Amino acid sequence: ISVIGMSKEKVVQDIPVDAPTSITIIGTKAYVTSYTKNSIVIIDTQKLKVISDIPTGLGPVAIVIQENKQ
Repeated sequence: ISVIGMSKEKVVQDIPVDAPTSITIIGTKAYVTSYTKNSIVIIDTQKLKVISDIPTGLGPVAIVIQENKQ
C-alpha cells in the first residue's frame, strides 16, 4: 500500500501488504484484504504501520465493515 503525501502528490511511504485487493478506511484504521495471505490486514493510518492481521477464507477480494452498535 502506497501512502501519498497530498501536498506534493508523491509517495511518502510504502506499507507492505501481499496482493492487496480492496481497502476500506474507518477513522484511523485501514482494512486491506490480502488475497495471497488469506487475511485482512489492519493498518494504523497515523503511525503508518500494520497493527493486526485477521485470517479469512481463501482469496478475499472485497471487504464490508459494519459497525457494532452494542
